[in-house]
Order: sequence, then structure tokens, then C-alpha cells
Amino acid sequence: MKKITFILLCFSMVGFGQSNFKLGENIKLTKNNIEFQFKKPNYPFNRSDESLSQGGNKNLVISFVASKPIAALQIYSTPIPSKMQQDAENFFNSEQSIKSFISQIFPHPINEILEYKVVVFSDKIFIEVQLIGANVQKQINWITFYKNNMINILGTTLIEDFETNLPFIKKFKNSIYIK
Repeated sequence: MKKITFILLCFSMVGFGQSNFKLGENIKLTKNNIEFQFKKPNYPFNRSDESLSQGGNKNLVISFVASKPIAALQIYSTPIPSKMQQDAENFFNSEQSIKSFISQIFPHPINEILEYKVVVFSDKIFIEVQLIGANVQKQINWITFYKNNMINILGTTLIEDFETNLPFIKKFKNSIYIK
């Protein structure tokens, strides 16, 4: 029994069940008067100017796509009316507002919301949403409102690859600083 425990411990220490994705150099980009600083994902990720959103490329800050395994990391900055920014101040305190917003931005039946919660990173409050889209992909989004923009950071993979790649997606998210 001790031998099996030792072997399992060794596998976990060498990264069994985790992606081999790595982050590289720091990048700084500006969109809609917001500065985004983050670590660029290394190969097999390639920078892309193509949005995976139905809304198109207009609000895309950056996109990185890998083909094996299939994965994408994207950041969006979408202008919102200043009245909506004022409403956003109280938005995170209202469970009903959050539920309504999530159902509008990720409509059913194409999206199945798995869970959501309010989190803090980069000194800002975000909604973290995990969902399954079109029954083939699983994704996690972090959404906030800042400087009259809705900021949406997301990572997505095929459903079967998501749990393996989630630690890397979170590492990418944690490298992001918004000012």
C-alpha cells in the first residue's frame, strides 16, 4: 500500500494529469483606454486576431489559440453606456442581477451554466462563470465592468480536456493586470 501511495505521489509531482502549457514574456496592450498586462502563453498557443465570439472581432483585445489540444484564451473589452457603468457599481451585490446578466450573455439552450461566483483579482470584482457551450466545449469566463467597458476574460477547451487545462487557464488569468 505504501508503494502505491508513493508511486501516485511521484506521478502528481511530475505533473500527471496537468497540461504542459507555459507562460512566457509579459505583454502590454491597450484597448478602449484600458491597459492590459499579462504573460503570453507559449507554444502551442499562437496569437490570433480572430474572435471566437458571435459578436466578432470589434471588441477583441487578444486571442491565443492552440490546436493540440484544442484550447483558446481570449480577452475582450466591450464599451457600455455610462449609465450601465453606474449600475455596475451595485451589480455584484445583487444575486438577481447576476443571474439575469448570466442568462442574457450565455443563453440557454446553447449554453449550460455549471456554476458561477463572485471573485476578486487584479484589484477588481469579477463574476466567474463555468459553462458548457454547444455540448462540445467547456469554458470559464471572468467578467467585470471597468472604465465604461465590460471586460471578459475566457479560457475554453473541449469538454474532455477542460479539467486538465483549467490550472493553466487560471494561471493565465492570474497573470493579467488591468489598469
